[in-house]
Amino acid sequence: MKKMTKAATALLSIGFVAASAYVFIGPLENTIQHVAVQYLQVSPYYGEKIAGFLAPTLFVIACYLFYRLAIAILLTTVAQEKVAGVSHESKKTKSVVHYYQDRADSISHKSIIHSGMSETLQQEGLPLELESDLIKMVSPFGHLTGITPDARALRQLRADDAAVVAFVTNREPDGDNFNNSIASTASYGYCVVNIPQRSHRIPGEITRPPRKWRWLFREDPKKHYILKRTVVTRKQDFYQFLNSSAHDVLIFVHGYNVSFRDAALRTAQLHADLCFQGQSMFFSWPSNESELAYTDDGARIGASKTYITDMLIDLHQCKGIQNVYFIGHSMGTRALTEALADIKKTTLRSLPENEPIKFRELILAEPDISQDIFKNRIEPGLRELGARVTLYCSNNDKALGLSEKVNYGKPRLGQAGDDIYVSKAMDTIDASKIGASLFALNHSLPFERPEFFWDMNLIILGKRIDERPNLIPEQSRDYWRLFGK
Repeated sequence: MKKMTKAATALLSIGFVAASAYVFIGPLENTIQHVAVQYLQVSPYYGEKIAGFLAPTLFVIACYLFYRLAIAILLTTVAQEKVAGVSHESKKTKSVVHYYQDRADSISHKSIIHSGMSETLQQEGLPLELESDLIKMVSPFGHLTGITPDARALRQLRADDAAVVAFVTNREPDGDNFNNSIASTASYGYCVVNIPQRSHRIPGEITRPPRKWRWLFREDPKKHYILKRTVVTRKQDFYQFLNSSAHDVLIFVHGYNVSFRDAALRTAQLHADLCFQGQSMFFSWPSNESELAYTDDGARIGASKTYITDMLIDLHQCKGIQNVYFIGHSMGTRALTEALADIKKTTLRSLPENEPIKFRELILAEPDISQDIFKNRIEPGLRELGARVTLYCSNNDKALGLSEKVNYGKPRLGQAGDDIYVSKAMDTIDASKIGASLFALNHSLPFERPEFFWDMNLIILGKRIDERPNLIPEQSRDYWRLFGK
């Protein structure tokens, strides 16, 4: 049906183009030439050239917009016909689903965990025919909140080319999303993100329709990363699920000028490109999503440290989690590194000596931290924590260059060149040779180039820096250089 619809639309569009070209292009050229000569003060010769170029161009754009509009109208008509033809049995099925939704809040989430879905349905007097629908609804991937997810729903979703990424955020809830306001309490939940097919997936690229033309181009599950669902759950259920379902956890903390949706998509992309086998999650702090709000974002990430500290404590108390890996980017590394440096001195100090620390790896991707602050206040705590630290830096990061000027000329930890930061407490990698563009900020290259994913994957696997390919030692300064193709 969809192919026939597009074929009919194409024939209509061809007819429209032929008729419109005959009627409109000539008058349009005359109008453009008149405006160019009279108002732009160009010669008639150049006015004619301008009109000869602009008139067909504008006409082609108008025809394309008409084609897209016709497609939308025809597909909407087809969809309405399908809805009108729904059978009585289908309507009955929908009514049962709505019945489930009305009753699901009364279902004990503990009984689902301990007894299983079928037993729970029998106890609640619900029919078993649509068990799979109820599984989806009472899991964090459905429409309800506050109920611990069912493992079968998780497996089913992951089999459908979707990544389930967990999140903790101190953003204010806004419908099914989170805005840029600072919340008084943290929120916990899950995002279901569609992962493009391997044939369409480019490592390091979050494929999306053009931002300014999304009203015109549809999201394609085969080609695009799509945030399909965001569900908030209770804190105890959130950590209970992590504790029972994942031995390894990867946590991403984003930088400034990032929305909640962008953070979710980036985490899903990291999960896919790193081929991470555990549970990926992200902490989203209330960035303003504005390049001009750098100073205010700096205050907001500072205020988010307490929430990150609480998250670290809760994760360490999950007995089922054995390894936690961190990836921090740009300004987000400020609160992350400070929280990790302080937690060993406070909360984890009372741990028995034989109890291992679960925080294995800390990857700092072009961090926007003052080198002086890191050296004197953060690095000693990280050294005591015992987690391995990897620093990716570059002298092509224009955003960090601007940050240095804003911060009174203090070198940033993510900068390379003459100001590169080298320490025996961590592995410093100069990535200046990777993918720099003359006209770009080059601030997100660690998440856009496959060379970084290859190296980060080996870091998570526990490989030492001298065991990883594409790294060449810089003998004079005791750091390494990352090379690509």
